[in-house]
Amino acid sequence: GQDLFSNLFNLERLDLKHNVLKSLNPNLFKNLTNLKILHLSFNKLTHLNQNLFENLIYLEQISLSKNLIEYIHELTFKNILNLSEIIFHSN
Repeated sequence: GQDLFSNLFNLERLDLKHNVLKSLNPNLFKNLTNLKILHLSFNKLTHLNQNLFENLIYLEQISLSKNLIEYIHELTFKNILNLSEIIFHSN
């Protein structure tokens, strides 16, 4: 559920590759404020909600390759000022 990562405030890297994820709760990452690297490749995600990454202000890299993404809201990455790499091939 949405509280899965609620107590992991100091987590800097999260690898969720190869988990057959079809969707992500918009609040799933809300407490991961120190996250720097997020791997979501090789899942079955079809869209990214506007608020999905809003609290990930220190995120530097996100990998979304090999999903089924058809839609990304235009404000999905708006608050991620340190983001330097989005890996997004094969969608």
